[in-house]
Amino acid sequence: PINHLNAVKNDPNWRQAFIDAELLLADYHSELNQHVGLANAFQSIKDSDDFATLDPVKQRVVNLAIRDFTLSGVNLPQDKKTRYADIQRRLC
Repeated sequence: PINHLNAVKNDPNWRQAFIDAELLLADYHSELNQHVGLANAFQSIKDSDDFATLDPVKQRVVNLAIRDFTLSGVNLPQDKKTRYADIQRRLC
């Protein structure tokens, strides 16, 4: 809805509010996707004996979450995580 509103009503005040919101969302997603605790929680599910008993859809959800954490830089050193987050902000 916000993207649609931005396309329909694009004045300077709205544009700035839209940019500010996009930057907040980029920061939030970078922090969430690089959260080591969450990544470790998904990995512990995959490493558990119970993983094999999950239905294929749930296994896929876990596998995709681990992939996404990895692609978002969860295993990078802190300076590289910061650089990744900066790049994500610039792409907004």
